[in-house]
Amino acid sequence: MPKREHTLMTCDCGRVACIICDGGLRVCKTCLCIEGAWTSECPRNRIPQATLDRVYFGEIDFVGGEWKQQTSPNSLAGLKAQAMRIQKRKEAQVV
Repeated sequence: MPKREHTLMTCDCGRVACIICDGGLRVCKTCLCIEGAWTSECPRNRIPQATLDRVYFGEIDFVGGEWKQQTSPNSLAGLKAQAMRIQKRKEAQVV
């Protein structure tokens, strides 16, 4: 099964405070995933806020066409875990 890529929302409103065109926030126009709660693949329908919260906290991810109880490497929880692994490797090299 081919990977379901997210489709980035674009904005050209030009407003100074626009979080998309001025702030560079990544939002999928299909499922409305946002940075910090970015799933590995796009489920191709709008994700409810409660589900996005679970992605954000590393409880679930959408991959292989289904929801799985695993941390998305693109979620805030996944990125924090990756940063911690890198830090531990650096600390181990110092010893």
